[in-house]
Amino acid sequence: MISELMRVAETAGLAGCESRRQRPIHWFIDLDADGRVVGFSPTTVKVETKRGERRERRGKEFTVPANYHMQWKDGKIQSVCTNQHNWLPDFLTGPANEIFPHGVTGENPVAQKQALWAGRILEAAGALPANTSIQAMSAWLKRGPEFHDLLLPCGEEERRRLLEDLDAGKETISFRVAGRLIAADPQLQRWWAGKVAEQRSEVTGKLELGRDNYSEGSGPITEYFPSVFGSVPFASFNKAPFISYGLGSQTATFRLETAEKTAAGLNALLNDSRTSLSLGDETAVFWAADRTSGKAQPADILQLLDERDPLVVRDYLKSIWGSRRAELAQAEFHVAILLKGTGRFSVRSWHTDTVANADQHIRRYFTAIQLESEDTVPALRDMASATIAKARKQKAKPAPATFNALFEAAWRGTALPYSLLATVIGRQKLELATGDGSDSAFRERLQARTALLQLYFALKNGDRTITYETLMNTKETAILCGRLLAILDKIHNEAHDGRSASSPANRLYGAASATPALVFPKLCQLARYHLQKVGGGWAYNLEFGVSKEKRKDGVPEDFDGLAAIVGQLKDAADGDFPRLLSLEDQGRFALGFYYERERCRQWPTSKSEKLETPHSQQR
Repeated sequence: MISELMRVAETAGLAGCESRRQRPIHWFIDLDADGRVVGFSPTTVKVETKRGERRERRGKEFTVPANYHMQWKDGKIQSVCTNQHNWLPDFLTGPANEIFPHGVTGENPVAQKQALWAGRILEAAGALPANTSIQAMSAWLKRGPEFHDLLLPCGEEERRRLLEDLDAGKETISFRVAGRLIAADPQLQRWWAGKVAEQRSEVTGKLELGRDNYSEGSGPITEYFPSVFGSVPFASFNKAPFISYGLGSQTATFRLETAEKTAAGLNALLNDSRTSLSLGDETAVFWAADRTSGKAQPADILQLLDERDPLVVRDYLKSIWGSRRAELAQAEFHVAILLKGTGRFSVRSWHTDTVANADQHIRRYFTAIQLESEDTVPALRDMASATIAKARKQKAKPAPATFNALFEAAWRGTALPYSLLATVIGRQKLELATGDGSDSAFRERLQARTALLQLYFALKNGDRTITYETLMNTKETAILCGRLLAILDKIHNEAHDGRSASSPANRLYGAASATPALVFPKLCQLARYHLQKVGGGWAYNLEFGVSKEKRKDGVPEDFDGLAAIVGQLKDAADGDFPRLLSLEDQGRFALGFYYERERCRQWPTSKSEKLETPHSQQR
């Protein structure tokens, strides 16, 4: 993995010791050419929420100066920006409590940090007397600015929240002089690059020389590492559980060039939405590399796992590899799953395959999770979230094993574990007993669990994919039992005008899916009373369905009612309801229930004019 990440950095032209980086800037202080404040304004960027909604969020990314990750201080090499002792101020950007002498509110002054931050501005101003931008900033600093002099463009309540965030150092501020971003000034960029090169040269002159297994020849052996995930060192060899045997802080050999390129390659993947995917607490990074040249290739097919738009997925499924370059199809496809911890991160898994094989598995995955007549495709995170209780005040998270199982199933075709099936069935029983069928969130979670069950059986059964047509025409007892509960639930609700809070699905789903023989005889008996209460042609339709000759929608097939489903179940189960259903049969029961429930929601009208229009369509 180290070698492949180095290759990513090399093909992107990254050395890992660049003097600039991408960083979100939340606010700009606008100065005129004399260093007087003329404005204080936020930056915004449009983002998409997990529910697919577009909204504006404060904090747009810009290319800004970056510190080198090591320094020579007090006669020894130290890492940078991990604690107060070895902290270095940013250049031209920073939080408010580092820029202003008395912080934001005056209650948390950090004069030492502010002096160091201002010192860099004044040093640059002394080195570049003709640069109007840095001279304006220098003039502003010499006036002794205070944060309360800035005007926040918001109401009182929002102002209070913003001040809390700014005082806690959660938001970054930069500057514009005469309308131009100071961090983009070419002369200041060159000056800062020289300062970083000078610092790196000082550090490398103090490092021991040696070799590692990744970079050719010998060179400086690093003692500290660049950060990934924002603030986590790429590696840390001088910490427990490693023990140093006379090597001081060197418990493993790692060339400086290796460390910097590897971290740069990983950051490039993490910062690109086309090559990374959030899996709850974990993150997957993925990329393709040409086998001959080693050049990284675009292969963002795994991004589709986070896609809810059925049109995008449908376009992908209709495309063929023959329309793409053959070398990309045979390129190596690398996937790593990483877990960020406190101060460290770990590699949970690492796999390599070809892009063509990954594409084949992903196509199969999307075919398996398709739901009939739905306007969304469950994203991977939707299916994972549907296996746990719906979050309310606290944000509950699916287990990492759930995300991993779904992710591996999607791109590697790995079968889902039996334990995940048990989790889905348990959650299904609980939510059917407590959920509101008219609630959109309840329905979305039901759809996501149904898609997950379809995926389980599709991967278990090879190429056999469960679809609406196969479910409606199957003679499997468990599926027919699920369909029967759905239509009994429909009859019950029609008899009570949709006002009953204790329908068969709410009260008895768990028992009906596990022990049908204990539940269905009584439910079928009650159905007779409910049909009598409904009465008329609509009761007839519920019991006997709508024949293809009488359907107004022109679909040339009979629409089954209660009698047809009971008849099919009687033939499949030899006249008796099954006493027990296995866990996998309970999964099949859930699929039959879902599709019959959706089918009942779209009950066709009959050509007969009176009494046969469903109550749900009259309301």
